[in-house]
Amino acid sequence: MRKLVFFVGGAGAGKTTLAKGLAKKRSVAIMDMDTLLRPAAIALMTQAGLDPNDRDSEDYKRLCRDLGYRITMDAALENIANECDIFVIGPFTKETEAPLWIEQELGSIGASLMDVEVKVVFVYLSDDRLH
Repeated sequence: MRKLVFFVGGAGAGKTTLAKGLAKKRSVAIMDMDTLLRPAAIALMTQAGLDPNDRDSEDYKRLCRDLGYRITMDAALENIANECDIFVIGPFTKETEAPLWIEQELGSIGASLMDVEVKVVFVYLSDDRLH
């Protein structure tokens, strides 16, 4: 059974570090939303005359957020459709709150929870000083 594992959590919590470490041990590909979105986000923010490094602004969220999630999910789904296991890194806060979100995403490639094992790893730091 194919595996789709999401590493979710706040900025700086260690999502990428944990996912990369596990992916290396298991020879699993990763789709990191920050990496996939970065070139487009820089171009969009720059074209809008905004700071391309400001990832917390409302402008960034308006121009880039949904695009980043779409790019990341499309890349992940393409790999799942090709029978590959995949680790996905990103906050995915809005998406994971929608009850049928993952079923709809999998359905777009003709898959379901019956043939793709989906897991969510919530990464957090118990102490803010660890950031």
